[in-house]
Amino acid sequence: MKRVACGVIALGVVLLSPPRGRALEDYADAIAATLDLPDKPSCLYCHARNVRGLAVDTPFNNALKDRGFSRRLGIPSLRSALDALEEDRVDSDSDGVIDIDELSAGANPNDPSDRGLPPNDCSISAGRHIASTSWLPLLLSLSWLRLRRLRQARHCRRT
Repeated sequence: MKRVACGVIALGVVLLSPPRGRALEDYADAIAATLDLPDKPSCLYCHARNVRGLAVDTPFNNALKDRGFSRRLGIPSLRSALDALEEDRVDSDSDGVIDIDELSAGANPNDPSDRGLPPNDCSISAGRHIASTSWLPLLLSLSWLRLRRLRQARHCRRT
């Protein structure tokens, strides 16, 4: 009985854990803090949509990687890469405005036609990922019902 409960709990943890592609650290917050931005930049500045979800492959993100940003090294490498972007006056979308200035204006450094303040869409989940813990109550309810049924079956066999 305990094995069943542990198995159900383990399954719940696996189903509810974030997908491997999600950033472990909040890079949007780190960019906003490093550049003293009023709002977090959009996650889509680094993550492009594709058929399978969100991929880390945009001109801006590639420019960060070229200047030493690494997920393995975390936020310190992001800060250094942002400094290098500013020093090198990188313009990922070739629109004549450097990426750091576009971020400060709330514009997308990947889009030469973007001049406005886009909404922060970091909460968007893509692909087949479970975006929230909305499955937790259902999973717990099903686990409880399964355990109850097992207990009733055991009780019926004894009598």
